[in-house]
Amino acid sequence: MITIGVVVGLYLGVCVLGRLVYRSLLYPAPPGRSNTAAPSDASDLWGETTGPRAHAWLFAHGGRTLIVKLHGNGETIDDGVSDARELVSRGFDVLLVEYPGYGSADGHPTEPAIYSAADALIVATHVPPERTVIWGTSLGTGVATEMAKRRKCRALVLMAPFTSIPDVGQRVAKILPVGLIVADKFDSLSKAASIDVPVLIIHGTADEVVPYDMGVTLSKTFPRANLMTIQGGHHNDLLFTSGDTIYEAIASHAR
Repeated sequence: MITIGVVVGLYLGVCVLGRLVYRSLLYPAPPGRSNTAAPSDASDLWGETTGPRAHAWLFAHGGRTLIVKLHGNGETIDDGVSDARELVSRGFDVLLVEYPGYGSADGHPTEPAIYSAADALIVATHVPPERTVIWGTSLGTGVATEMAKRRKCRALVLMAPFTSIPDVGQRVAKILPVGLIVADKFDSLSKAASIDVPVLIIHGTADEVVPYDMGVTLSKTFPRANLMTIQGGHHNDLLFTSGDTIYEAIASHAR
């Protein structure tokens, strides 16, 4: 017969295990991508942090505005090259930021380490805030929101954004205290009201990873936000199904 003590013990065991392994789920860095050589139309950029040097690729072609792209948790900067070229063709310079422990970057991914790397790389560009637009996708929306909070920027773009990582986790693990288990919060909702820059939120109604209603909630919390809804859009297919529309929207927002 299973006693209450056994049930409680199993529950606590699951919570402890979750605390130990959640980062491997939150940061599934794609294996086998460690090339630091930039594409022929970009250059390597390094930023100094208290830990390992931060790494990015800079597509600088004389654009008046720099768009800083912060990728999702299952990507590396390699995945942003086509996005960078689309935006360069529209007259922008682009910085593709790598996360610690991903691709070409040393270290281990944690919320503070990723913030530190992104911050150092934005500083390393020497582009003034009024000419800097920050674009985050999925996990990168949490990073982008923090960067916008730390430093004034021209505008912010959030694609498939969440309110916080614990909020997303709680939708899946309803009976677990996710807020206590997960130390990496990326709590965009608590920061949104204090970020008074133009914000473009892009979200698909069929997003199976980050519920669409989180994008709606954020669009109502940022003081100057517009919501671009992609009907039927999923979490990972927005640029495949609506790429031209999204690139044009980002370009218009950045201008």
